[in-house]
Amino acid sequence: MKKKILALVFIVAILAAMVVPSAVMAAGGSSTVSGAMPVGALTQFVVATIGTQTAGTAFTITTITAEDAAGNTVTTFNSTVALTDTGGGAGGTVSPATSGSFTSGVLTNQSVTLTKAGSGVTITATNGSTGVSGSFTVSAGAAAKLQVLMPGETAAAGTTTGKTGSPSAQTAGAAVTVTVNAVDANWNLVSSVHVIAITSSDGSAVLPTNAALVAGTKTFSVTLKTASAGQT
Repeated sequence: MKKKILALVFIVAILAAMVVPSAVMAAGGSSTVSGAMPVGALTQFVVATIGTQTAGTAFTITTITAEDAAGNTVTTFNSTVALTDTGGGAGGTVSPATSGSFTSGVLTNQSVTLTKAGSGVTITATNGSTGVSGSFTVSAGAAAKLQVLMPGETAAAGTTTGKTGSPSAQTAGAAVTVTVNAVDANWNLVSSVHVIAITSSDGSAVLPTNAALVAGTKTFSVTLKTASAGQT
């Protein structure tokens, strides 16, 4: 009888040693780890989807989230990010250039204004790591003024002056090609058919007849007769 009891205890001991804790063994035999996985270091920012917008008009980015490589929210990030206009909006500006502070890794309802119209526009958030929004379209605002470009000048929508370069010197009596654009408050081209009249500080200039813009732009030929600095 004593031998049978010892044999039974021995068998129970063997079975106990073969039991695998349920916290280690999942259904089907795959192993799992008990408890939450630790969040990794910040590697990216995820910018919420942005719909079509209008240059010069504020809109809201619903969320920007700080994440690790696995897509977990980095709740310890409570700083700010730099915001830049990229993609089809490159060359324009984002206001503000620096976001508000994140709360536990998430920035909500960030108001921004873009100056440059275009398609394929993206917004990039940067603070060590970066994140780029999906592309969206920014339409030009309402027509607000006319832009006159002389030879040597190039349109630069979304910038402070709206153009780059300087007018090149011309020769009295030689025709000059002048470009006139209808633009919004941020120098984005606006489709317009306004009728344009050209005038000049040169009282002897040969001026073109009035003509309508085509899709917001038109070139005119002007001949200045008087040699002088600062002619307009």
